[in-house]
Amino acid sequence: MKSIAGIIIMLLIASVAVAQVDEDWEAYKEQQEKREQQYFKQQDELLAKYAEEMDKYIEKLDKEWQDFLEKKFKEFELYKESQPDIGPKPEEMPKADENATAEEEALEFKEAEPLKKKPAEVEKPILQKTAPKDFATSSQYFDFYGTDISIDYDRGFLNDFPDNISEQVISEKYGEMSKTNYNHLLEQLMTTRNEMNLNDWGYYLLVKNASEQIAGDDAGAVFLQWFLLIKSNYRARVAYKGDNLYLLIPAANNIYDVPFFTFNGIKYYLINGDHANVLTYDKDFPEATKIFDLNIDRPLNTDVKEKTKKVTFTYIGEPFEFDVQYNKNVIDYYNDFPLSDATVYFDATVAGNTKQSLKEGLQPIIADKSEKEAASILLRFVQTAFDYKTDQEQFGKEKFFFADELFNYPYSDCEDRSVLFAYLVKELMQLDVVGVGYSGHMATAVKFNEDIEGQYINYKDEKYTICDPTYINAPIGMTMPQYAGTPAEIFQLRNKLNEAYAEREIWGIVMDMGGYRGNNTGDIITDEQGNIYLTGYFSGTLKFGRYELNSEDGSRDMFVLKVDKDLNIHWAQSFGGEGTETGYGIAQAPNGDVVVTGSFDESFNFGYKYLKAKEMPDVLVARINPNGDLVWAQQVGLEEIGLQRGFMFTSEFEYDGDPVGNQIFKEAEQFQDFGLAINEEGNIYVTGAPYEMAGLGVQTASYDAGASFSAPEVLIEENSKLLEKDYNPAIAGLFAVIKLLNNSSIALPGEEAQRTLDKYNPEFKKRSPHIYKSIGRIQFIKNSEGIVTIKTDNQGEVSFKTLKVNNNARFKVSAYNSGNSQIDVLGGVSIGKSIIWYDLNAVKLYKTGDMIMDYDVDHTRIRMGIEKDILR
Repeated sequence: MKSIAGIIIMLLIASVAVAQVDEDWEAYKEQQEKREQQYFKQQDELLAKYAEEMDKYIEKLDKEWQDFLEKKFKEFELYKESQPDIGPKPEEMPKADENATAEEEALEFKEAEPLKKKPAEVEKPILQKTAPKDFATSSQYFDFYGTDISIDYDRGFLNDFPDNISEQVISEKYGEMSKTNYNHLLEQLMTTRNEMNLNDWGYYLLVKNASEQIAGDDAGAVFLQWFLLIKSNYRARVAYKGDNLYLLIPAANNIYDVPFFTFNGIKYYLINGDHANVLTYDKDFPEATKIFDLNIDRPLNTDVKEKTKKVTFTYIGEPFEFDVQYNKNVIDYYNDFPLSDATVYFDATVAGNTKQSLKEGLQPIIADKSEKEAASILLRFVQTAFDYKTDQEQFGKEKFFFADELFNYPYSDCEDRSVLFAYLVKELMQLDVVGVGYSGHMATAVKFNEDIEGQYINYKDEKYTICDPTYINAPIGMTMPQYAGTPAEIFQLRNKLNEAYAEREIWGIVMDMGGYRGNNTGDIITDEQGNIYLTGYFSGTLKFGRYELNSEDGSRDMFVLKVDKDLNIHWAQSFGGEGTETGYGIAQAPNGDVVVTGSFDESFNFGYKYLKAKEMPDVLVARINPNGDLVWAQQVGLEEIGLQRGFMFTSEFEYDGDPVGNQIFKEAEQFQDFGLAINEEGNIYVTGAPYEMAGLGVQTASYDAGASFSAPEVLIEENSKLLEKDYNPAIAGLFAVIKLLNNSSIALPGEEAQRTLDKYNPEFKKRSPHIYKSIGRIQFIKNSEGIVTIKTDNQGEVSFKTLKVNNNARFKVSAYNSGNSQIDVLGGVSIGKSIIWYDLNAVKLYKTGDMIMDYDVDHTRIRMGIEKDILR
């Protein structure tokens, strides 16, 4: 994987060629410099206005909260919920005859506690108050599961806590902390959270570690954890009993053997104590909306402390052997994970190196096999490649394994094997799975597309066939003998991986038809019935079966599409007007309607409703009923609220479309939750930023006719400027390319790139002949209204060793005030090797020379250094 980033860099850098354009370049540069000066002046004025308003709001909010804390504590009774009794497990794994066959039989079952739905939340940027340019800071360093973390923070931070704890003391200390420059630390913590793919629990552990480094005592550390969490928009609460301070966090999942109280249907867990009652308060910090979700949808991205386990198994007399790599740092993280619902373990993804080695070991074995045979191979692997012991024997207590953990410990039992088997079936076969629980035992059942004989469960009108990973040699469809006839308990899983694979397949079909993505997250959703809704853009004519959509005057128009789980098209709608329109985000309301958002630069004609942008592009929000009919449409009005490129916004609308208001936030590079959200009351929120939404941050070069423009000369000049701004010399050239692509609509052809390389880097052709040849196959790279398109010479695929670029591959670039950038791939670029390929989602580029690659449906991330990992 280390060569991937290097190939991308060479592709972009080498694609900048000597492009001759009949324009006056010097006049253009002078014009651009004047524009930039005017822009920065306007931005500074807006920032000062925004900062003053935001500071007043935060000051008022903090004063009211401080007053509330002083007099609103009361005693709450706490309860503790133990993990459901699993019952005695088999001491030894039974073995079935290798030639045994399963007989068709429908089994009785009962449904376990339904999957908890996390209450609707609105992810908004954190509030940022003004901080002086220079303030005294202190620094701390600590190891966080193998990754070195460096933080610096305001020296005015609280570092110890009074011994005599009371409401008055907590209120007073909150007032003191609220006056510090705490946003500086929060930005670092949130950046680390995003880079490491931390879920909510992982972010809590990060905040806990940082707080313990800063504070001088236990109470001070707990206070800092609480303060930082609520300022990160989490619904945390602080409590006390005697002279001890405690942290309460709400969770959407059960956390067993930890005291809690319930408030408005949400359990608040006493995370650092064990008491029957504590003193706390009964409402959340006004800006805090987030509830902790323990699900692990993205693999932890920490430094790899690689370990290897050799696994062997035999299937129909043929032996197989391969190595599985796992990350010991991830195992250490799981050791600090609370005991939760079985579904959390079943639905979790695995670390990147474990996923890769499992695919390399098993994918070739099951390739081209029927569903039954492929699943049989995976079942035999899990049944026979691991030694068995119950958790009580191995640990003296019950312990659920995440899939990675089976390769670290010498033994595993039934639920651990079921978790691994479920993951393999979802990852390698994209089939839905449920957990099957008995008293003292756990297995799985798989929803096959083929008709497979054996014992099965008819669950939600679908046939799920029993697969027992602990019953050695048992074929598909056979239950362990001692549990035959025992009613099973079904654990419904979220099957997020399969949902993501299905959504990716739909987008692949749509892109083959000529529809394109305006975003690579948030533009497609799946409802409870399996129907898929997506939004994007097209130009000219777009046909979906019997539906034919035509854009106005061949320009870019927005479309919305509904497809059922059998890929039948229910409806397709297009919306547009003069100029460019781009569908960007979609969400589903509780009544089944969908809400869409997108950008437009001139006008939008919805028939009864006409939207018009002014001097700058704008954002629309529209609600569509389940039949595809427009209910209402509104525009945000970015120009009226004074939005510039360095800011973000959240706009709120009532469910009937009436505007509620807008909130402006200073750019927060670490914020990722752009798009749509609908709260419990049905109000709709759209969050975006000009630098992030395609079509908003467009800068098109406008040349005066009569002269020429040389891309290499422009790049050399820009590269020099970036070096003066302390950009790493190894990556400054790439940022120069990105700026050129983001600011111009010229086409950069590959053949000219080869000639440029011949002139400026003649050794490249000898050193990398394959890449040099592939560069020549790039017809051109061009930015059009914020989306960059790559065209190939024969409209086919161009290979750069571990990178594949298809004709019409597209991406967009976000440039941040910090100087960093992000390339979001909108389709057509994949990474991998041999038979294993992943969609590339994004590349985050840092001016320091580091980069983070994001790939696959689970957003696996790896960090690289351009000098350490690529250029050497």
